[in-house]
Amino acid sequence: MKKMGILILLLFFAVGSNILYGQGKKSKKQRKAEQTEMIKQLIENQNYVFKRTPPPVTDPGYPTIYEVIVTKEEVIGILPFFGARFESEKNPEIGNRFKNKDFDYKVENAKNGGWNIYIKTEVRQGLYDMTLKVSPSGMATLMLRDPVREWTVTYRGDIQQII
Repeated sequence: MKKMGILILLLFFAVGSNILYGQGKKSKKQRKAEQTEMIKQLIENQNYVFKRTPPPVTDPGYPTIYEVIVTKEEVIGILPFFGARFESEKNPEIGNRFKNKDFDYKVENAKNGGWNIYIKTEVRQGLYDMTLKVSPSGMATLMLRDPVREWTVTYRGDIQQII
């Protein structure tokens, strides 16, 4: 009888610990759904940052953190410029920098389950058209276009919560 009681007690702890341990684990599908929902909320609430993925090899004197911050009040961009320029490329003031409280913002659902975000803002040099293609996982491609000077620059990165 004593052995039977110990056996039942051990069985109870084994089954109970497996149930408790299994509750803390989420399936890959659940984690992916939660991440997609978080990205969706950031985009709908218009409160996120696009962080550019830095190139694999960078010049130590050249900054590597570039981003576009989008809120309901303003859009702020600090992005590098690629291509021919007349100014020195090491100058930190060179690049695509803008901050504007007056901008147009439009979101469309994409065919892949992600989103296409269109932002138009005026900058001191003219007008910027931005298209942000976001996947459900938060990976994004930003296309920055200047229709006046007729150039387009593409950046790859991630959508993240503003910290």
